[in-house]
Amino acid sequence: MSIEPEQSDPTLPPAAPEPMPARRHYVKPLIVGVAFVAVTAGLFVYRLDRENQAPPPPVTPASYDFQAGQCFNRDQIEGAGHSAPLDCAQPHTAEVYAVEPLSGDAYPGQTVVEALGHRKCPAESAKALTPDTNYSGVTTAFLYPLENPWAHGDRSIKCFFYRQDKLPMTGRVKDSGLPYTPEQKHYRDTVKAYDAILGEEDPTVGWTAERDVVARSIPVVQQEIAALQAGPWPHEFGGTMKDLTAAKQVELADRQRAAAATDEGTFKHALDDATAHSGSENDRTVKATLGLAPA
Repeated sequence: MSIEPEQSDPTLPPAAPEPMPARRHYVKPLIVGVAFVAVTAGLFVYRLDRENQAPPPPVTPASYDFQAGQCFNRDQIEGAGHSAPLDCAQPHTAEVYAVEPLSGDAYPGQTVVEALGHRKCPAESAKALTPDTNYSGVTTAFLYPLENPWAHGDRSIKCFFYRQDKLPMTGRVKDSGLPYTPEQKHYRDTVKAYDAILGEEDPTVGWTAERDVVARSIPVVQQEIAALQAGPWPHEFGGTMKDLTAAKQVELADRQRAAAATDEGTFKHALDDATAHSGSENDRTVKATLGLAPA
């Protein structure tokens, strides 16, 4: 079995990432809205920042017979290759909130299984949390089977919550949220559509499918720029918001080039430029200052 964290977190077991610009994205941080958007758009999940990562190293075949509502320690999986369910009232580092069964006899392939996890886990996280509540510092990830565990009957994806600082949790994540402040809600509403559309890009199969999503992202970025310019924002955010808006304008031009691309190389180059110009560092600064979960 392998473990897939939010994109802002290294794959487990650790793998050395390539030095690529972080990208705001999808099975995003935990900020839940009335309708979940993003394993970060209002919720988290995959949110979350995206980094290109090297393939994970081989892992010890094991079965994790977790059920929704059970908790466990991630460090046991990283170190020993297995973990036992824990009482969530006791300190733990992960809480399973959904178990998604996988159908078929033949292993569908790691890419397909990962795509299913990216698509299903963010949406399921919204159902496990209280709407319009801020879960700062919490994000999502999922466990999924590789070919050997699949052959031994491990046929499900386990979606779970964990703290981004890796510290232990006690009790249910659902009970740890707080209402949004007016400033938090304002910024969240400004960026949630962008975070949501980014959450649709990673699970796509084939560059033309991803290009279609990028084309749909253009009016979303235009609306985000307008909202950033309109404000009003706290005085201490003045310079950061100006820098974020300028970055988004460059990203918009990059995305327009990507949407117009007629070959994969041109598309990927333009989208990489958009990633580099997305203003992700400014976005993280604002969210950290406001106490919002990062997307």
